[in-house]
Amino acid sequence: MRNQEERKKKGYLIAKALHQFMWASILASVASQIAMTTDAIVVSQFIGPEAISAINLTIPVVIFFNFLMMLFGMGGSVLVAKSLGERDAETTNKVFTSTLIGLVVVGVFFSALLLIFSPQVASFITNDTPVVYTLSLRYLRIMLLGTTISILFMTVTNFIKTDGNPRLVMNAVLVSSLLNLVFDILFIAILKTGIEGSAWASIIGSVTALLLCSRHFRSANNSYHWQVETKQCHQYILKGVMMGFPMGINTLLLGISTYAINSIILSSLGADGIFAWAICFQLFIILQMVLSGIATSIYSIGGLLIGEKDIEGLRLLTNKVMKYICMALLLIPYAIAVVYRILYQILGYWSLSVVLSIVQMGSMILFVGLLAWIRPEWLWWGFPASGLFLLAIYLVVTLVIHHRHPDTEVMTLIPQAEDGQSLNFSVKYKNEDVQQALENISMFLESCDIEPATSFQINLCCEELMYNIVTYAVNKDADKHLFDVHVVCHKETVSVLIKDDGKPFNPTLKTVSFNEDGDGLGLALVNTMADIKYKFMYNQNVVFLTFNREQTS
Repeated sequence: MRNQEERKKKGYLIAKALHQFMWASILASVASQIAMTTDAIVVSQFIGPEAISAINLTIPVVIFFNFLMMLFGMGGSVLVAKSLGERDAETTNKVFTSTLIGLVVVGVFFSALLLIFSPQVASFITNDTPVVYTLSLRYLRIMLLGTTISILFMTVTNFIKTDGNPRLVMNAVLVSSLLNLVFDILFIAILKTGIEGSAWASIIGSVTALLLCSRHFRSANNSYHWQVETKQCHQYILKGVMMGFPMGINTLLLGISTYAINSIILSSLGADGIFAWAICFQLFIILQMVLSGIATSIYSIGGLLIGEKDIEGLRLLTNKVMKYICMALLLIPYAIAVVYRILYQILGYWSLSVVLSIVQMGSMILFVGLLAWIRPEWLWWGFPASGLFLLAIYLVVTLVIHHRHPDTEVMTLIPQAEDGQSLNFSVKYKNEDVQQALENISMFLESCDIEPATSFQINLCCEELMYNIVTYAVNKDADKHLFDVHVVCHKETVSVLIKDDGKPFNPTLKTVSFNEDGDGLGLALVNTMADIKYKFMYNQNVVFLTFNREQTS
């Protein structure tokens, strides 16, 4: 019984990574939303209500550039998460470089195009209303100068969060929001620059935040390096765009569905209905920020786990995310549907994710419109009804997929077994638990027919690293901590992944660093026996060992 328990992975380290990612993302979203609100207050107070209306009318242009960011930036960050999990530095660098090149080229092209035709764009979005048209045109012309920087900043933040440093992103967004407010007051209230001042304040905030985020790329813990592959650049860009398309189409459809629902409510309930919807929509925005912080962890942390072939870890992450959603969110059916759609995407069900993005927004419009047609005051029930309908669709679709592929779970579609032969478990910070873990590893390697010499070296390296964690990683409350061990037998190699949340320690720096008493000799031997890689991310030490199965000495 104890042996089975020791060979079971716990969610301790995954929960810690999720907490760090989630709260940093939520706080960054809240800071961004507060900046937008204060921006609106300053503009409305010192320029007039027509100015804030003019800015709001440019939202379709903002949504379009967010669509570009989703296509390139978010899609690229998902690919990078998987390559980081696989410890494939070359692919990581090529995807990172290609994504930024593609985003900048497309961003500059569309910014220039819309700038050239800005009078026509302003005319379209304002319906040629004289005062609002003039203000929107003035704002739009400045805003378009900084759109490439804005979407580049959002893309860079996705890469940095995936690389295990969401706190830096949070700090950059906080600084950006504060500067936006300061320069809003300076330009609009003091220097009297008009509505253009609001656009310049946003650009300054984005530039500053981008410069702050650049610190990550100069740090020793950075995983990204510039590597241009001219012959394959377009292939990596295309892969990123394909991966980001479900998210991009969802962003566009959100704007379309918002417009459609506004029209339905206005025609059914009039001004009073729109007022009530405006209040509800603000609540929805807040819930959406929480949902974004929780659910997007699937992209980064889930992508890493898939790259590591840690299917059990992905299952634990999904369970944690669902738990937090049920505790924190009111729109539970909608939120669960969003998480599953993201999960399907990173698991490779691309077409399903695209279709469900369309169904998600279409069903909301359908139910709200249908109930409004039956009885206007019933339209509010269209929102929960569409969410339940969507979950029913998910259930039916996943049952069909499960019938064709019995190894997948219903609803989540997570494989029930990991690829290859795998051992995945958590260990307490106790010597006797480490000894039991080493025995489990030995039995597992024997069951995989690993050569005795290779098995001996794997056990020796695991013993050194695991006892080193127990002895030095945590100074207090060691009984409250766990570290994870994941061993995978491949056709030609055996990989070992060890994660702990102790103080930062890079074993690769100890190759020849040992004294006359022999301290550090074990780590030096580890470096000679295995291909060892180290990364400190989400406040956790991650050590990845690779052994050649044909190795005999």
